[in-house]
Parts: sequence; structure tokens; C-alpha cells
Amino acid sequence: MGENVKVFVLSLQRGDRADVVDANQERFPNIRVIQSVNGYDEAETRKELAALGIPYYRLQKNFETYGTLANWITKTKMLVRQVQEGYPYMVMLEDDMLLGERFMEIIERLTSAPEKLAQFNVIRLAPWGECYLTTLEGARRTLGCLRRKGIVANIDIQLRTQCGSELYVKIGGALQQTSETNQGDCMKTSRIDRNFESTMLAEYPSSPACKWRQSIKFRFDNLVGRA
Repeated sequence: MGENVKVFVLSLQRGDRADVVDANQERFPNIRVIQSVNGYDEAETRKELAALGIPYYRLQKNFETYGTLANWITKTKMLVRQVQEGYPYMVMLEDDMLLGERFMEIIERLTSAPEKLAQFNVIRLAPWGECYLTTLEGARRTLGCLRRKGIVANIDIQLRTQCGSELYVKIGGALQQTSETNQGDCMKTSRIDRNFESTMLAEYPSSPACKWRQSIKFRFDNLVGRA
């Protein structure tokens, strides 16, 4: 993997997913593990939200937890990092995603065709946003959308529907989820209490109208051609 592409695993770095993280790093030693915002720690999550400086309005119904909010903050912080550090390309994935042998080959082939990615703000590589590829310009545009809108949905839904053009590339067995969707830490943390919501809405009394967008889907081989 060239220096133009940085790959990060977002993790609370607890023992229950260590085997998956270790397997990925053994296969691809250049992967870096980044500490996620800890949604089990409400004070930390609120502090990180304040530091991010993006207004909170709402999350999806039945997902109003500190873990869901922490996930939103963590992924947005990674986009900030990409822009600040100037990474031409960045991959961020959750720590329950097991990478197959072809994963880096697929990333290299995708990033070798920048003209095909330039129109998209976000390239989603897993069904529910467990893995993303972003270009530097795409990250800049996405951050602009997030800052203008504020927090109005779960991060993966907001990236898909309210942050400009998204490309969903199906990469098959190169990426495998090892836990059930919506059964991870996000849903095991405390619910966001009404006092917190009321305080935030008093500070930011009106949220922008939501304009839902449809993402564009391609199979990997159809996008870049067969090797």
C-alpha cells in the first residue's frame, strides 16, 4: 500500500475484538488502530462533542445512545484528521471487519482511478458504513456538509443521504463483518437523556431541513474492470 493511502481501524481497543484487529494487522502491518470515542463514558462523549464544535439536533429514533453519538464523533474526527494531515486517500473501518487477502489490492485499484472517484464525497465499502474510503477533496466537502447540517441522523445514514454524492462499491469477500449489525457497543451504552437534548436544542434551536439523497451503487469489477 502506497503512502498516498492511510488505513485506520476505529476501536475501543477492548479484548472482545482483539482477534479480528490482530488478524488484520498481521495480514496488513501498515494498518493503524485509532482509539474511538468511548460512548460508555458520557462525560468523555460530551467533551468530545463540544471540542468538535458541531451542533447536536437528533439521532435516528431508537438509536439515541451515547454510543451512537460517539460513533458519529469518531468518524467525523477522522475526516478532520484527513484534511488536517492532507492524506490523499483514507480508509476507516470498524474493528469487527475482517479483511480478506484482496482488500488492499482493491483499495489500490480504486485509488488508481481518481477520475472515477472525484465526483463522490464518500465511497462506502460495506453495507451499513462499517468501512469507508475518502479522497482528500471528498473529506473536505463532507465536513462542510456535516458542519452546515449539524448532527441530524446516525453518522452512516447522514453520510449516505445528506452529504452529497456517495458511491457504494460492493467488494464481496474482501471484507467480512464478524458481528451482527446494530448489536455492538453503540446499542449497549446509555440512552441520551432528555436534559442533554433540551440543552443542546436550546443552544441550537433550529436544524436545517433534511434533503435525502440516493447513493450510487457499483460492483467493484464493474467500476474499475477486472484484473
